[in-house]
Amino acid sequence: MILKNDDYCTFYHNHKIYNDGKRKGKSPMEILTGKKQEKDWIELLMDIIKEKDPLFFL
Repeated sequence: MILKNDDYCTFYHNHKIYNDGKRKGKSPMEILTGKKQEKDWIELLMDIIKEKDPLFFL
């Protein structure tokens, strides 16, 4: 297993971009680090999986 179930939930929560409110258009990680998130959360997750297990999607 690449990540534990709790890790998936945490990753999603921290990288999902808010759709409305005063934080609209930013993810919690963007707010915390001040760096723009270039990819959607699912693309970031796929990159991590490919890096840890290149054969996972074959």
